[in-house]
Amino acid sequence: MSGAPSFTELPPSPAPAPEARSGAGDARPGGRRGFFAFASTSLAGLPAPFLALLGYLMLQTTFFDEEWPAIGRFRPRLLLGGVALAVAGTRLLTRERVRGEVAPAHRAMTAWYVAFIVGGAFAALWAFEPAIAKDVQIEMTTTMLSYVLVVAIVRTRREVVLTVLVLAAASGLYLLRSFMEYLNGKHQFTMGVSRMMGAGLSVSDPNSFAGTIAFSLPILTWCALRTRLALLRGCVVVYGLLATYCVIQTHSRSGLVLHLLNVLFALVMLPSRKVKLGLAVALVGLGVWLASSQTEEAMERYSSILSSKTYTKESSTVGRIEGYKIAFRMFTENPLTGVGPGCWPAYRMRRVDGDRLMPHNLTGQVIATYGLAGLVPFVGYLGAAFLFAWRTRRRLAGSPDPWDAAVRDLALVVPFTLGLLLVSGLGAHNVDRLAWYLLPALLAVAVRAQEPGDPPARPVAGDPP
Repeated sequence: MSGAPSFTELPPSPAPAPEARSGAGDARPGGRRGFFAFASTSLAGLPAPFLALLGYLMLQTTFFDEEWPAIGRFRPRLLLGGVALAVAGTRLLTRERVRGEVAPAHRAMTAWYVAFIVGGAFAALWAFEPAIAKDVQIEMTTTMLSYVLVVAIVRTRREVVLTVLVLAAASGLYLLRSFMEYLNGKHQFTMGVSRMMGAGLSVSDPNSFAGTIAFSLPILTWCALRTRLALLRGCVVVYGLLATYCVIQTHSRSGLVLHLLNVLFALVMLPSRKVKLGLAVALVGLGVWLASSQTEEAMERYSSILSSKTYTKESSTVGRIEGYKIAFRMFTENPLTGVGPGCWPAYRMRRVDGDRLMPHNLTGQVIATYGLAGLVPFVGYLGAAFLFAWRTRRRLAGSPDPWDAAVRDLALVVPFTLGLLLVSGLGAHNVDRLAWYLLPALLAVAVRAQEPGDPPARPVAGDPP
């Protein structure tokens, strides 16, 4: 075994092919044109399973099917994901293995991911209310499918960047739909303030909507930094400014904290001091304008973040703290498989204190509803994802290759987004968020995707047959 490579080793990046070095000014037939210099974004010749994957991700990000019951009852996300999964499974089973081939560097992460799915299935089987747990776990698995689908289907650089662009476009569509609905009067009035809501049903409440915006911004920042088109960069800037407005209008304190963390991340990532200064000035100006239009109740709500009374007397915050205590009680009573996915309200009402209030924290959701069967693999998965990202950045440090530089930045986006999810999880139950599973999978395929995957060049007059 001394000469066998470890599964944590990453294969060295081969030198890019001559055609892969063609830049923005490449006007040759078949030369790379599009959003990025290091990968084509042409839609020509894309395989059907990859298109099904893009459709699945579009629905998972925009929630279109939640607002049209006639479509939603057919579960199009599960249908598209199932088709893509069938093809992905066939590919994995029939793939020829080369003798001495280095095992995938993301194998540990994938193993923990599979263990979490299996642990969730066991938690659903032995749940306090199996009928409730089964439906919740099906929806959870539908979201988690993104990991295996991306790892099995996405193979080339072109497919990696097209996946990112679809996520960016879907995030933009979702934010725009939510903004238009807010202008048409959709809002929630609680705690003395009018709060903006998101489109759809799954993440429409103000806190969840603000979190959705926050989790989308790091990958959009990557797009703005790595694109060579001013149009895409401008779209990301507009998205960021509109996102700032929407987060403020949700009056979500957790959303504001996440948004400020995103601003700091963008300032760190930007290479130019002038651009950093311009972004800071624009956001400060927007923030001052928005603050001047807020009601006294809204400003008191935001200022309460720094008040100790918020954590001892305010009902919403005290309820979240109480959720931790009840979660640990549920865990001690059901340590192996918890009370089952989605069974928190029923168990709490009938076995604890007669209240159906959810825990509103990630820790309580995982340990109470999944037990050790879910807690151990979930923590293992996160640890493996952070380690994989760190090793990727260390291996690619200093590489002048544009693709390596893009992957190196992606290896910073992934752990930062996971960190945002963990911060959000202090006061929200968000284990079913797509970003937990999608972004580590994207990094895994980006590391191995050395082929550009360009469509065949179109023949021109004078070319030899």
